[in-house]
Amino acid sequence: MEADACDLPFHDRKFDVVVCQFGTMFVPDKALAAREAYRVLKRDGVFLFNVWDALKHNKLGELAHRTITSYFKKDPPTFYQVPFSYHNRTEIRRVLKQAGFREIKTEFIAKIGKATRAKDVARGLVEGNPVAVAIAKRDPSLLRNYQRDGRCNFASLWKTKHSRTDAGNCGPGLRLRISNPVH
Repeated sequence: MEADACDLPFHDRKFDVVVCQFGTMFVPDKALAAREAYRVLKRDGVFLFNVWDALKHNKLGELAHRTITSYFKKDPPTFYQVPFSYHNRTEIRRVLKQAGFREIKTEFIAKIGKATRAKDVARGLVEGNPVAVAIAKRDPSLLRNYQRDGRCNFASLWKTKHSRTDAGNCGPGLRLRISNPVH
């Protein structure tokens, strides 16, 4: 089932748990989505979600963003700014408290992604998300250029910072466990 996080098609107090994995940062109205999660949770239910930390702490995302934007003199694709934009713990707590949540726990987690070839990472960081559509609309030939240049950029990053099979820091982030809705 596909549903809009800002307009969940469920009755009030229906679920024990609501889970959103790396999706909250893409929701246009985060406060409304939090209220919807609260609405559909039973008393003492749990809302569990995670988000990435800031782009500056996610070296692969930052490198992909820089490489992609380097091809555009004006109006570069800004996709990579979105997934790394919702990380401020104070703001997240404020939104959740306003939605009605009372017991809010956050945990910082850093994970290292693994890949055997820089080419695969470069390809995945473009073709694995909506930035490929934005690039193709502007100039489809740029996808091949990005894969070539991205592969060089990632290979260079690996030689200086990581072993050949380490894709680098794919992203520190926050995991949030929010529970005890009081209806």
